[in-house]
Amino acid sequence: MTHGCERGLVFARGDERLVGVLSLPDDARDIAVLILVGGPQYRVGSHRQFTLLARDLARQGYASLRFDYAGMGDSEGERARFDAVQADVDAALAALRAAAPGVRRVVLFGLCDAASMALLHAHGKPGIAGLALLNPWVHEGEYLPEVRLSRYRSQFAAVRHWRRLFERPGEVAAGVAGFIAAGAAALRRRFARAAPAPVFVEAMRAGLEAFDGEVLVLLSEDDLTAREFAALVAADARWQSLMAGPRVERVAVAGADHTFSRPGDQARMQELVSGWLTRLG
Repeated sequence: MTHGCERGLVFARGDERLVGVLSLPDDARDIAVLILVGGPQYRVGSHRQFTLLARDLARQGYASLRFDYAGMGDSEGERARFDAVQADVDAALAALRAAAPGVRRVVLFGLCDAASMALLHAHGKPGIAGLALLNPWVHEGEYLPEVRLSRYRSQFAAVRHWRRLFERPGEVAAGVAGFIAAGAAALRRRFARAAPAPVFVEAMRAGLEAFDGEVLVLLSEDDLTAREFAALVAADARWQSLMAGPRVERVAVAGADHTFSRPGDQARMQELVSGWLTRLG
């Protein structure tokens, strides 16, 4: 298959114009990917990760659209929270289908709060065949103390961090203090009444329950957001049941950080996504 072309795409969301980049292979498959941007990002992504992903997908024969939400990048309008961009996503879906008329099914791809957005929005939408979710965002405020504690444990277990004892004693002292504080907070939380999950997290679970397509969940090993999601699943029987279902494929990506920025991690992520897309048929 040839790589096809990339071109700018301007489309309407009400009276405002949103801007994206369409990657369209010459011999496109009937399934395309809508890349949802997470956090205060625009369509390129951290270290060009969405650009690289779109080009890799094109090599595999998958059309894709990556775009700027309203108020971000080159798009008009006011910026909204991740859980209030449904109109943007609907407009992008319509634009992708119009620009690639051979597409019959669409996969939503999202990192961090874009993964959360995909879970909130996908159910009940015709033609959405799957969700590729990377390190879904499931908390407000600070990370759980147990999650912060696990990060310190992994750091202290690595020899390279202990070498800093002689190189950067102030940094090690701060790390030890953080470890003690996180441990104390975790102990207090164990004997306290469990706080209810944020409303959007409950809506994510309901969205996953209602979605009838396939789901890929990639969790980076070296990422607090991924650990928070894993902790949520481990503590909630309803999440456990959903994640253990036949439609959900969960993969831990060893050594990867939140945005897969380290050498080889971007390629590994792309390989996992394209392999899963192939299994979708």
